Amino acid sequence: MRFHQLFHVSITGSRKGLGKLANKTLGVHRNVLLTAITTNVFNPHPYLFWATVGTTLLLQGFASYGIGVPISFLAAFYVLLVGMKMLIVFLLNWGRNWLRGKVYHALLIASGVLLAMLGIWLFWEGWQVFY
Repeated sequence: MRFHQLFHVSITGSRKGLGKLANKTLGVHRNVLLTAITTNVFNPHPYLFWATVGTTLLLQGFASYGIGVPISFLAAFYVLLVGMKMLIVFLLNWGRNWLRGKVYHALLIASGVLLAMLGIWLFWEGWQVFY
């Protein structure tokens, strides 16, 4: 199975050709899982979080309140992290049928405008700090 075929099936939601494509190559799920694992291993964000903020919170919680607070923090952190990712996947899957055409285009424009406004606001805040 070629990437562009799998990409086309995932974008269009077409299940018609999925059976033929899946039968061509065994282990497709294994390749996708390996890609996901590799992407997450080389993502610097978790390492930056645990090197700066996360470890400090765990150590302070342990020093002040014992082992219960760090365990609770870790449990809540990962439940919310995984839960939010699952929610995003569910919402994208649910909304992919109406996220086409004009609605999709309008959402892209609105997202771009909001991102530009946020960038301008952050630039302004930074400018005020230094000048």
